Amino acid sequence: MHSFGESGLVLSICAPLMLVGTVFGQATIRELSQKLAIEDPEGGGRVLMSAMTICILLCIVLSLLLVSIGVPLIEYLLADRHISLDWRSSFMVAAFGWSAQQLMVVLQGAVAATQQYRVPATISTVSSIVNEVALLGIGHVLILAFGCGGATQLWF
Repeated sequence: MHSFGESGLVLSICAPLMLVGTVFGQATIRELSQKLAIEDPEGGGRVLMSAMTICILLCIVLSLLLVSIGVPLIEYLLADRHISLDWRSSFMVAAFGWSAQQLMVVLQGAVAATQQYRVPATISTVSSIVNEVALLGIGHVLILAFGCGGATQLWF
């Protein structure tokens, strides 16, 4: 299996976890916009703090679970092949990138609740530029170390 296949396998195991940020982001938009509509900034602050706290705790628990269960799962799936990839490092990079992405989705939900759409558009534009620079600038180093997935995780 080549680097793209190995990285794809790691990312496919991480993919179902993307729902964490999506669910919390959507819930944050709903709850925070209700608080802002009735001009309750303190309540809005509590909503955002609760969403971030729960998301951080889930990210920690699920990242630890991903790193500890991911390696045996890969070894089971690839029992008939010998691949000399450091799977634990690959899952650590994926877990870190995934966690950062989930927190950003919740924060984007908070910004969307304020209906200041220029801010998320600017954030998306800047993150796209940073992603491309990272992939082109240091991607080749990460590909040697972690395969294509390491460079891809910079996006997260």
